[in-house]
Amino acid sequence: MNSASNDITPFRAVFNDMYAKDISNKIKSVKHNKQDLGLFIGGKAPYGYKINKKFPNRLFIDTEAKPIIERIFYEATLGKSCRSIAAELNRDKICTPSQYAIQHGYKVSKQSQTWSDSRIREILLNEVYIGNMVQGRMKKVSYKSKKNIRLPKKEWKIVKNTHDPIIDLNTFQKAHEMILLRKQTRVKTHDYLLKGFVYCHECRKKMYCSSRHLATGIKYYFRCSTNTSKDESVVCTPHSIRMDLVEKNISDIIMNIIQKNYNKNLLRKIAEEYFFNNVDKNNFITLLDSYTEKYYEITSEIDKLYSDRISRYYRR
Repeated sequence: MNSASNDITPFRAVFNDMYAKDISNKIKSVKHNKQDLGLFIGGKAPYGYKINKKFPNRLFIDTEAKPIIERIFYEATLGKSCRSIAAELNRDKICTPSQYAIQHGYKVSKQSQTWSDSRIREILLNEVYIGNMVQGRMKKVSYKSKKNIRLPKKEWKIVKNTHDPIIDLNTFQKAHEMILLRKQTRVKTHDYLLKGFVYCHECRKKMYCSSRHLATGIKYYFRCSTNTSKDESVVCTPHSIRMDLVEKNISDIIMNIIQKNYNKNLLRKIAEEYFFNNVDKNNFITLLDSYTEKYYEITSEIDKLYSDRISRYYRR
């Protein structure tokens, strides 16, 4: 009996997988049909809207959050940056969308304590505020996985005029134009090797590059982004450090690690002690020599790539 049961176990696993895939496809088909009709299928309405238990697939304006959305768009049309708008909301102690959702009984995966420029920008670009239903921005990698990936805008499900707008079309377009204008006027002044890898030891935020014009020429420094923020609720002491000193220290540390862990004689000794009891000595030496030769070839290629990268970096 046990033998027969074991024989059909692989087939049972295949059938279960086919069943799960079939159910997943049916659920996906129903969701896509609802999205095509402009029906809301999310569990939590976008900030500024709410859902009614009697009409779970429709969005209704949340009169409590509506003034905040109107304020964000109005300030954007005045030319204010997303960062300055976020700073003003934080200064006025306005609840973030996630905090607001929790207050109204919703569960959120991550609670944001402060408004951010990225959150403001997301609101300003969301067509839901002019009455269009925007869904299908994410999709699962597979029915076997919970991981989601973001889709390009051309693949989103956008259905126009499905609910009452909070913002009129002219205001939305003007705010959109101001965002694009600010994006086009930004100038990339300097690029550097450790970009995105240096963090402040006090507030744990990323540090950015700034330049200073000295008598000896332009010097670049890492500065804390929190300290330069207009958000008065976030505080960090003013401090900076020269970029070339950081790069030299990091380079020295990396070279020490390489020299410590890629010592030819040490590797040979460890390999001989560990393998000689189980491997024919002559064959092992031949194999080790071939790997050693290959190692030096790869190291040489890495050195060339590194030198080329450094040369291009300092020619800028």
